[in-house]
Amino acid sequence: MKFSFSRADDPAILEEGIWVSLDDDVFHNQLVLDDPGEGPAIRVASTESRRYTNAYDRVTRKQQDVIRAQSWVPPDIRSAAEREGIIAACTDWRVKDDDGKVVPFSHQAVRNLLSTHLGVQKRLELIAGNLSRYEREGEAADAENLKLSSATPLNGKHPAMEESQVGETPSH
Repeated sequence: MKFSFSRADDPAILEEGIWVSLDDDVFHNQLVLDDPGEGPAIRVASTESRRYTNAYDRVTRKQQDVIRAQSWVPPDIRSAAEREGIIAACTDWRVKDDDGKVVPFSHQAVRNLLSTHLGVQKRLELIAGNLSRYEREGEAADAENLKLSSATPLNGKHPAMEESQVGETPSH
């Protein structure tokens, strides 16, 4: 299964999602799709997206008493929160029923799909998590680039020079 996508300068890709194949045979083992065509495919946003985090938080807020009593999030609550997060992170799909009719997208329809096709949730979690990691790595690289470029004085020397070099006069 191939997984690759290009970093988009548009942060909407992380909120709106990327297309994920639901049938390896149809898409020749391509997991992430540029064009889902007729499908079957589903678009999922990052686990850092507002969609995901709001749904995850909604589940954990309902269970705050249990979480506080145990001082951690029990696996069943975490699993339910992750499931609701993935359902909320789905933004569109191209799915047909057994008769070849287009199935309209809805979060309830996604919930039904996940309950009957257990591997789909794992696939979506993989992509949504990778998008999240990709977003954080991009932000870290951007922050590092900004730090290096804004911390370099006009003379081109980086301020992290060795202490012994500070105050020395250049030799001619």
